[in-house]
Amino acid sequence: MDQRKRRKEELSAQLQYQRTAVTQASARVAPQMSPTYQVKRSLQNHPVAWSAGILGSATLLTLALKPRGTGKTKKKSLIALTLGGAFSLAKPFVLKWALAHAQEKFLPDLLHQIRENNTPRY
Repeated sequence: MDQRKRRKEELSAQLQYQRTAVTQASARVAPQMSPTYQVKRSLQNHPVAWSAGILGSATLLTLALKPRGTGKTKKKSLIALTLGGAFSLAKPFVLKWALAHAQEKFLPDLLHQIRENNTPRY
């Protein structure tokens, strides 16, 4: 009986020691397991991934919340589509031509006025 009592006290002491060790370990680990700490550490370790994720999420949210049209779509004829595309393609070339033509026509006169009077007359 004396041996059983001694064994019981040894096991109680061992159990108390293990409980204390588990309590101390959980006190050390608990702050590292908090979601706030984990997110902060992830932001510091992977800033590019977080930035890309935020940008992508914002883009998708913007597209999802963007107001839609009235729902009625106009059917355009093939001629209208062709002309619209042609005008869109021609616009940069027409602007370049118009700018070159305007410079050719008006710039020499403007430079001549500047040289003569030092003040341009429009």
